[in-house]
Amino acid sequence: MNDLKENLKKTVLSECINLLKSNEVKDKIKDLLNPIISIILNEIYPYIYLSIIFVALGFLLILVTMVLLMRIYKIINRVNRIIKKNDKQ
Repeated sequence: MNDLKENLKKTVLSECINLLKSNEVKDKIKDLLNPIISIILNEIYPYIYLSIIFVALGFLLILVTMVLLMRIYKIINRVNRIIKKNDKQ
């Protein structure tokens, strides 16, 4: 009895897999899911654009910070050179 259930279960499962492998079923599933996916993407697009804007702003802020730090570093080096020259004199 238990062996019969297992055999039936395997048969049904293999038939379902074979059915899902057919191109007709795949196309019908794609046609069914296509509107759902497009609705989801339409709802997500503003958030995607906001994310891109935030990433770009973050990059620009890091770039500006790096430029400012390089300027400060140059100024500190100049001041150190002047101090060393004055110490030698």
